Amino acid sequence: MQIDLKEEFKKRFLISLIGGWFGTYYFKNGDSDKGITYLCTLGYFGVGWIYDTVRFGVLAFGNKTDDERIAAWQRYYRIIYRDNYGRIKNILGD
Repeated sequence: MQIDLKEEFKKRFLISLIGGWFGTYYFKNGDSDKGITYLCTLGYFGVGWIYDTVRFGVLAFGNKTDDERIAAWQRYYRIIYRDNYGRIKNILGD
């Protein structure tokens, strides 16, 4: 399944913008430990929420290639990659 990274980061940006204070993005990705931490501290007292929202915004709306988006994302999570045929894949399956 090929995914459109720009659209994927737009969704992540909106999730972070609306529910980032409560860790909704981390719960969605299955990282419940970090989600609970965000929930209890309201997004690391706002600093973590701002950081995540800006990061997703740059990746969604910035002028970057798919390879640059993959490289930036893999610094934090190893879930997006290119398969042997050059298609962009998500190991989580969504």
